[in-house]
Amino acid sequence: MENKGDTIVVKIGTESLFQWENGAFGGEKIEGLCRDTSHILHNTSDRIVLVSSWAVGFGRQILEKGWKPTEGLSKQCLASIGQIDLMQEYRHRFNNYNIITGQWLVTHADIEDYADRARFLHDVLKEIFDIKLLPILNENDFLSSEEMQALGRGADNDRNALLIARLIGAKILYIVTNTNGVYRDKNDPDSRIVSIHASELTPEFIEKITGGKSTHGTGGMQSKLEVAREAAEYKIETRIIDGIHSTLLDQYHNRAHGGTVIQV
Repeated sequence: MENKGDTIVVKIGTESLFQWENGAFGGEKIEGLCRDTSHILHNTSDRIVLVSSWAVGFGRQILEKGWKPTEGLSKQCLASIGQIDLMQEYRHRFNNYNIITGQWLVTHADIEDYADRARFLHDVLKEIFDIKLLPILNENDFLSSEEMQALGRGADNDRNALLIARLIGAKILYIVTNTNGVYRDKNDPDSRIVSIHASELTPEFIEKITGGKSTHGTGGMQSKLEVAREAAEYKIETRIIDGIHSTLLDQYHNRAHGGTVIQV
């Protein structure tokens, strides 16, 4: 890219977008993410791509509010319904911070040919970033039937975020989750790993400290650590944070009040 500054990717998953108090999208975490993202875009020369989940969740909520049955419906169908509201929600929130958002729908097949896609995206992204537009990426679930079936096996937005980070030459990948970083013992609040080198993330180590998949999402901490280990191979640093206790802006300025940094 010809622009000065770095490119960063911020991925926020279902667990972080789900407001547990009323079973809906929103809450303090998503508002903080929008505020911090906007601050970076307005006050630095860095560029951001936001990778977001929750199209399927939005679709399910919309149908349930209208007293329509959701049992048995495919995730592709739910995503096609929820995608519109997901983007409208982001558009509304970022408008409050004078940031224009754009949608970027992809499948893994769209971005697996790295060389060809990198050349194609160069000019498009330069135009997007020149006007300080925030691209919001989501899996094109309606077209990606094989990937939707593979969600439980790692074909989720964690991996999409990595592929995009690699494709656009990102320096840092932020993963906003529902926990304040990575813990050696999930039952010990004092066991948070502040910083760790990617070489230490062996399969054995990851298996030891993770306890399976998340409840509402598809990736879980295992997926995030595997993605972080792979990201390091491309010189991309990964930061796993909780949007409330270790905000994006704090991590951006290296004020490590929380979260975990996976060093390259």
